[in-house]
Amino acid sequence: MWGSKMLNFKKIGLSITEIADLTKLSRPTMYKYLDMYIEGNGAYIRHDLFLLLEYIDHNENLSKKDVYVFYDEMTKKKG
Repeated sequence: MWGSKMLNFKKIGLSITEIADLTKLSRPTMYKYLDMYIEGNGAYIRHDLFLLLEYIDHNENLSKKDVYVFYDEMTKKKG
């Protein structure tokens, strides 16, 4: 399904549905983007989602709160 590279949302305590809700994407779209990310096609993924997936992928021992805070800070409107 997703090859050897797999983001472990369960380890963080997150579901695909929660990530989809956080990023305001449908679950099918989220799965499509996850497949693209796993396959190395990050250029085709919405930028904020790509950065979130990179954060999850490259940081061990994250909590659900860490993910929500990161996404909130990243998407905060400046001004």
